[in-house]
Amino acid sequence: MSDNMQPPVEATQPEVLGELTPEEMQQVLGLKRQADQILHQIGVHRVQEHNLISQLQQTEQGTTKVLKAAGVRLGIPEGTQWSVTSEGKAMLVGPRPQMVTPTLAPVPDPPKDGEGDDSEE
Repeated sequence: MSDNMQPPVEATQPEVLGELTPEEMQQVLGLKRQADQILHQIGVHRVQEHNLISQLQQTEQGTTKVLKAAGVRLGIPEGTQWSVTSEGKAMLVGPRPQMVTPTLAPVPDPPKDGEGDDSEE
């Protein structure tokens, strides 16, 4: 045998230390069954939680859609912070956003009949 070779490990049987009573074994099996049922219920509740979270997200998206449409109908500028009271009043929250007023270049009046017409008659 070379130095790298190990003698085969003999399969040894575990040592028996004693035996549970039938009552103890019945309790252990009952408790294991109860633990399995608890684990199953945890799994069921996780699936239910996932479904409820999805429903909550859909509800929030629906609320956002209704409030955006109401904001447009009420003429509330984009970016304005507002909330709704229980009576249905749209209330400003915080300061009103600054509106940038565009500067308009003066537009000349259109020429009146015959004025500014360079064509010869």
